[in-house]
Amino acid sequence: MRPKVSFGTEGETILQYGLEQKIAEPRHAGPTIYVSLTMRSEIEAISPLVDRLISLIRASHCVSGDDSDIEVALREALANAVLHGNKRDFHKKVVVSCRIRPGKGLSIVIRDEGNGFGQMYRTRPLSIKLTLKMGEAHA
Repeated sequence: MRPKVSFGTEGETILQYGLEQKIAEPRHAGPTIYVSLTMRSEIEAISPLVDRLISLIRASHCVSGDDSDIEVALREALANAVLHGNKRDFHKKVVVSCRIRPGKGLSIVIRDEGNGFGQMYRTRPLSIKLTLKMGEAHA
């Protein structure tokens, strides 16, 4: 049995295989688009979120050339947040914040509700950030 996949509208909660995905309406601030997506800490929730975000990234033309590296990095970062950050606790959420500058680049920040690393190992904030400026990626 295939799940029915729908992307919904602002504020709508989508249930697929018991997964909850909250959708926030993109905000436009001048030439920048801000998008925030929240998903449950379940592996099955990754693909619908990535598919939705990648389609928005493609439509904005903020990446020159092939965007497959962004898709792979996004999938890996989300899997890391679900598996290692939140330990697959479906009560915990993963939040993806994306800033898109059409024709210029994008920034993606992924936050989980995990405990993080001990203070002795912490050298930077406990979020994963991918910034892309037309043709080059920075982690």
